[in-house]
Amino acid sequence: MLFRSLTAVTLLSVLVFFGTRVATLRRRDLAHIDEAKRLEAMLQASSVGAILSNASGQVSWLNSKAADLLGLAPSQDKPLTLTSGKELSALGWQRAWTEPASGQEPLRWDFQGEGPKGRGLDLQITASPVVYQGTRHWLFELLDLTELHEREKELAAVSLVAQRHLKEAQDARQIVEKVSVDLQDLYDNAPCGYHSLDSFGRVVSINAVELKWLGKTKDQVLLQ
Repeated sequence: MLFRSLTAVTLLSVLVFFGTRVATLRRRDLAHIDEAKRLEAMLQASSVGAILSNASGQVSWLNSKAADLLGLAPSQDKPLTLTSGKELSALGWQRAWTEPASGQEPLRWDFQGEGPKGRGLDLQITASPVVYQGTRHWLFELLDLTELHEREKELAAVSLVAQRHLKEAQDARQIVEKVSVDLQDLYDNAPCGYHSLDSFGRVVSINAVELKWLGKTKDQVLLQ
């Protein structure tokens, strides 16, 4: 009877232990799922492409921006591996597994060339280790530099136009200044005397010839 009681208690303890263990694992799995969903929502709202892959390069998730950049479907019929296919592997994902990051800085490199489905790509790729669904993953962020470089070209063109207009304005100013000097010289050295009066009859300008005739200086005549 005592043996049966001990056996029952032991069995109950084992059941309680495994039940607690299962509940703990279940809570941990649910926590991982919640964290994964929050990460996915954040990356989906990002303005850059985002890919989550495991240590072997198999894609666990990618946002619509990355799918659009690489010409991929967000949900594949079969598991997608970043190293499968010449065009896809050419983007250099292997660096995340072969080149250790310096300190806490993520790996970063540029790619220019032909990507999957013959698409011309101009990307800056950043690789950072993250935890996704409870396991170590790599987060690849794809910044499309095409538009940025187009804007740089447009700004360079605008800058050239602005410089040309500035040069034209400077040339025009020099011409105006030269003409102004020539007119002043013509006015001062005319074959006759010239002076101008304001509405009160005061002298506001007078040429050098008339000053010489009067035997006076400008300071003695102006506003008199």
